[in-house]
Amino acid sequence: MLRVRGTLLRSTVNYVGGHLSSEALQQWMDGLAPEDRGIIDGPPKVQEWYPAGTLDRLMESYVRLARADPNVEYAAMGRASCDDARATLFGGDSLPMTPEYLVRRAVSLWGHLYDQGECEVHLEGPGQAVFRVRGVEHLSPTLCHRISGWMQRALEIAEAREPKVTHASCSFGGRHFEEWRAVWKA
Repeated sequence: MLRVRGTLLRSTVNYVGGHLSSEALQQWMDGLAPEDRGIIDGPPKVQEWYPAGTLDRLMESYVRLARADPNVEYAAMGRASCDDARATLFGGDSLPMTPEYLVRRAVSLWGHLYDQGECEVHLEGPGQAVFRVRGVEHLSPTLCHRISGWMQRALEIAEAREPKVTHASCSFGGRHFEEWRAVWKA
């Protein structure tokens, strides 16, 4: 089963905490399954591995409570997670970055956040890239939307002009891999 780094759980808890009132936040926490509540009460250690299902359930329970559009919120959580990890993953503001640099670095970034899957990245021309991941046991639609938001924000951080990320192929759609396509003005 897929595991994710604690940084993704911690970022989700921060996102939820920033979007709910104190009362609603307590309601969200009280509604979590005991095993999930135990992990976030820890709090999650940034470099530890945790079940991806926990991350799914944290995001799904927030969306139900907030009565929000799931796909929009999952992508927003991905964007926030990218911002939270900016200094660690991208070197903060001190490292000059281009979209092409980020795309080439995506393979190692995947392995830093997820414990399964083989990531391939292909630059298909100026302002075009394909990210393909094979060999993941549990990559839910919830995580697919989150990853799309994360990639979108990463390209923005790398100063891509007008980036757009689409989740082009999904294992839930019958494929044997996940694929995201990114385009930006070169």
